[in-house]
Amino acid sequence: MIKVSIVIVLLCLWVVPAGATFLTTVESREELTPGIKQRMHWAADYLAHAVTDSGRFLYRSDLTGEVGDNQEYNLLRHAGTLYAMAQYYSLKSPDALATGAMKRAAKYLTDHSVGPVDGRVDMLAVWSHPELIGRPLRPLQAKLGGSGLALAALVQLEIVFPGTADPKLLQGLAEFLLFMQKADGSFYSKYFSDRGRDGSWTSLYYPGEAALGLVMLFEIDANPRWLLAAVDALRYLARTREGVTLLPADHWALLATARLFKQKPDVLSRAALFHIPWDSEEDERGVRQLLSDHAERLVHSILSEQIEDRASECLNGGFSVEGRVTPAATRLEGLLAALAFVEDESLRQRVWGAVETGIQFLKDAQITTGPARGGFTRYSPLCHSTARRANEIRIDYVQHGLAAFYYYKQYGKTSARK
Repeated sequence: MIKVSIVIVLLCLWVVPAGATFLTTVESREELTPGIKQRMHWAADYLAHAVTDSGRFLYRSDLTGEVGDNQEYNLLRHAGTLYAMAQYYSLKSPDALATGAMKRAAKYLTDHSVGPVDGRVDMLAVWSHPELIGRPLRPLQAKLGGSGLALAALVQLEIVFPGTADPKLLQGLAEFLLFMQKADGSFYSKYFSDRGRDGSWTSLYYPGEAALGLVMLFEIDANPRWLLAAVDALRYLARTREGVTLLPADHWALLATARLFKQKPDVLSRAALFHIPWDSEEDERGVRQLLSDHAERLVHSILSEQIEDRASECLNGGFSVEGRVTPAATRLEGLLAALAFVEDESLRQRVWGAVETGIQFLKDAQITTGPARGGFTRYSPLCHSTARRANEIRIDYVQHGLAAFYYYKQYGKTSARK
């Protein structure tokens, strides 16, 4: 009987398709799943404990859990951290601690920072009040990215707690994003209360953050204006980056593109701009192909930055010669999001290799014991950095670490089988 069983096993191995080696590797990730789940829980728990009674985060601390200087507050990172927490709790029901923390953080954002623009109650922005952010000499301003991330966070929170979002608030934030968009699809990055829209500085990440928020709102609102603006924003990025040899690591654009491609094809066809088709025709490249090409080029650029085979093992899998953690986490977010739609199999194989080593880099960097468990310092502890901020833990370091683990969990198995 034993011999028969051995023969059956050998026959099964013999008839496995040629591509099954990769799939077997992917299936082996199931062994990692409990570890990733635990690490996500630790990171989310760290963030939940970092929300004060007021709803404001303890912005920075250190390895011992000691609170650092939290006077200079960044509302974009507040919104981004809330977004990452709500993403994680879309996978599991939040406990009382996490529920209270997220609701307080959302209330702090909306009560203290969201307000009308030019006196219009139908247009709302996230305002960076000078006193609130610890910069009393700065002018009152609203950043495009702050409103984009706030919109994404509040929509994601609505997914976790249905019926809690104010539709007028969400629509008001979206109206501001459209108000900040130019005719060519680009954006003004800032709005100042005393002089209006300002184009003197351009942010790398704000357009992708705005596009992501708009697509997410469309999913629960169905107003085609939101989707049209998001397509226009991503199309602008793709067009202006054609011919550029090395693209910036714009992970927010990849996240927004992945979310956009999840929409129904007929809906996307109606969102194509200036009579340009969504899908390619015989003599014309469609918007889908333009955005896909842009995404693949972003992926190639990110892959070229990853550190491999260094004498210092602490750097392997990372994306910074200093051993910084957040550059690795954000790039992994982008790579994993791209796997939801990238079809080129050789590129997918390369991405998976980079993801595996990158996730290991993050796992090695996460704090797993003590009062700061679940957090991430600025540099991987394995690198033994002597830099002044080596032991600093900031909420966005944890936000991006949590998000990278989340996307790994979400896209790991299903994406590999495309």
